[in-house]
Amino acid sequence: MKLLTQAEYSQRRKVSREAVRKAVRDGRIELVDGKIDPVAADRAWKNNTDLRKPANSVNGRPKGARANGAVSASASLATHHARRAAAQAEREELKLASERGQMVPLAAIEEEVFALHRRARDRLRLIEARLGAILSPEARQMLRKEIREVCEELGPARRATPVADAG
Repeated sequence: MKLLTQAEYSQRRKVSREAVRKAVRDGRIELVDGKIDPVAADRAWKNNTDLRKPANSVNGRPKGARANGAVSASASLATHHARRAAAQAEREELKLASERGQMVPLAAIEEEVFALHRRARDRLRLIEARLGAILSPEARQMLRKEIREVCEELGPARRATPVADAG
């Protein structure tokens, strides 16, 4: 491909010479022997240009923005497509994790926590019954108080989500 001057490249891209000069100055496109390889420069221009920045210093509006602050349909559509693609990717990741057995339903976790809590509470309460006969009344009262505090710290032993009635 023939190398172009900055003026020729600006005409080819239909941008101002100043825009090309700034792109070269900022390192967004590179010169080869003082000239521009249009194929490489087009690729670099596309990859290195931040579309969120103003299109020019005269109106200060980003590309795709109108004078009233509205965004063009193409910019809005691009945003929509990007958000939709990100949501689709997240759904696919969740589906894959589920298929690999890396995800557990919340209801199963809640049931397991409930069962563990109830077993811990019941076993703590049995301590007093088993040791009560050999403890002094003061020691038994202290033990009962400590067990009650631990059970209260564990929280109420109830299901987080209601279970449907069988009838």
